[in-house]
Amino acid sequence: MSKPKRSFYLILMIFMACFLYGLLRLFGFTFASGELYPAYSTLRTDPLGTKAFYESLNLIKNLEVSRNFGSFSKLPEGKNTALVFLGLAQDDLENTPKSLAQTLDRFIQQGGRLIIAFAPQQGAPFDLPEDSKKEKKEQPKEKQEKKSWKEEKKSECPDEDCLNISLADHWGLEVQFAEKSKPGEEIQALRRDKNDLPPRISWHTVLFFDKIDRPWKTIYTARNKPVIIEKAYGRGSIMIAADSYLFSNEALRKERLPELLVWFIGPRSKIIFDETHFGIYKSEGVATLVRRFRMQWFIAGILLMAVLFIWKQMTPLVPSKNQATDPALANIAPGRDYTSGLISLLKSHIPIQAVLSACFQEWSKSRESYQKAVKAKLEAIEEVVRSQNIKTKDTDPVTGYQAIHKILSQRRKS
Repeated sequence: MSKPKRSFYLILMIFMACFLYGLLRLFGFTFASGELYPAYSTLRTDPLGTKAFYESLNLIKNLEVSRNFGSFSKLPEGKNTALVFLGLAQDDLENTPKSLAQTLDRFIQQGGRLIIAFAPQQGAPFDLPEDSKKEKKEQPKEKQEKKSWKEEKKSECPDEDCLNISLADHWGLEVQFAEKSKPGEEIQALRRDKNDLPPRISWHTVLFFDKIDRPWKTIYTARNKPVIIEKAYGRGSIMIAADSYLFSNEALRKERLPELLVWFIGPRSKIIFDETHFGIYKSEGVATLVRRFRMQWFIAGILLMAVLFIWKQMTPLVPSKNQATDPALANIAPGRDYTSGLISLLKSHIPIQAVLSACFQEWSKSRESYQKAVKAKLEAIEEVVRSQNIKTKDTDPVTGYQAIHKILSQRRKS
C-alpha cells in the first residue's frame, strides 16, 4: 500500500480546524443568547430572561448590584439590601430547609427587603382524579394540614438542614391556581393601593394568593384575587408577585413599568439576584484562582515545558542503545569528549619522534604565523624538528616543544 500524500494530511488538518471553529462559534452563540439558562434568570438575554433589568440597575450610580451563586450562609446583613428571587415554581415555598428559612428571616428583620416573583402558569399542572380527591377529603385533618415552622418541634433528623418547612405557612399565605383563561382573553391586574403606581398592568399567570394574614397588603388584584402583596416584617419587608413577566426582557421592551419596578426595589443601595434556586452554582476551583491571580502565562509556560519534555523524550539527543549496534558507529567510544579522542588518535597513528614534525607542518600552513617568524628562527626551529625525528632513547617531544617556544619568544635585536 502506498503512503498517503502530504496533501491528504493538509486537507484533513484544514477540515478539523474548520470543524472546531464552527463548534466554538455554536457554543458562543448559545452562551451569548443565554438559552442554556432557565427562564427569568439574570444570565439570559432572550425575551424570557431578566438580564436587561439586571444591567439597567447596574448602570445606576451608588447602587451595588450582584448575583448570588453560593451558599446563603455568606449572605450579608439585610440593612439597605434587597434580595430578589425571580421565576420561582409554585411549590418552591413548600419544602424549604429550616436553616434557609431562619437565614431569610434574619435577613428581613435586619432591615432587608425580600422580593419573590413566581414563574407564569397558564393552568394547574395536573388535575387530581375524583377518587384521589375523595381519599384526600377522608383523611384526618391532622394529616392534611401542614406543619408550620413554629409548630414543628419533633423530627427524626437531628440536623437542621434535614428539616423542611413551608415558608408559605410560616409567612401566612397560600399560592393557588385560578381558572384557566379563555383563548384570546387578556387578563389585567388592577391597582388596589398605592396611587403612585400604574392603575392597571397586563397579567400572564393564573396564580394568585389566598388565605393571607392581616399584615399582608394587597397591591394588585386580577379577577378579584390578590396577585401582588406586601408585608412589613421586623425592620424589613416582603414583596411577592405571582408573575415574573414584568421583570423580563420582553416586558422592558414592550411594556415598561419603571414606577412599579422602583417600588419593588425600594430605597436600597445593594441588590442581590439569586441564581441558586435555578440550580446555578459557582464553586471556586483552579480555573477561578488562575483568572483571579492572572496566572495564565505561568500555566502557558508550564504547558510549553511539558511539550518540550515530550519532544525530548520522543527524539533523544543521545543515540539510543540500538544505534550502538550499527557497524558505522562501532568505533565511537561512548562517554569520551573530543580532546580524549584527539589524544587517542595521535597515540595510535603518529610515532612519538614524529609528533613535533607534524605539529610544525600544521603550524607552517598558517601564513600569518609563518610570515611573522624570522628566517633565522625558522632555521633554528627546523633544526630542532630534525633532531627530534632521529629515533633515540632521549627523544622527548615536550623538550623539543619547549625549545621551539623559547626560539619564538626571543625578540628581534634592533
